[in-house]
Amino acid sequence: MCFLKGYNADVGFFQECDAEFFFNELKETIKDEYWAEYWPKSGLTEGEAIIFRKNRFKYSLYFLVVIECCCCFL
Repeated sequence: MCFLKGYNADVGFFQECDAEFFFNELKETIKDEYWAEYWPKSGLTEGEAIIFRKNRFKYSLYFLVVIECCCCFL
């Protein structure tokens, strides 16, 4: 993972992140310094990921609420 070498940011966001890349490479590479979360897109093998530095932030339990949009307001 040469692109993360020297990475000093406290927070990182990954769009269009492939699940295999996240779980097999990214998460294993950063596990000592960063906490990582991944949210897959519905029915796809890619999604969104966020990483944040363990010594700067505290992980809290979260709840994901999905609100479906209905365009029937006529």
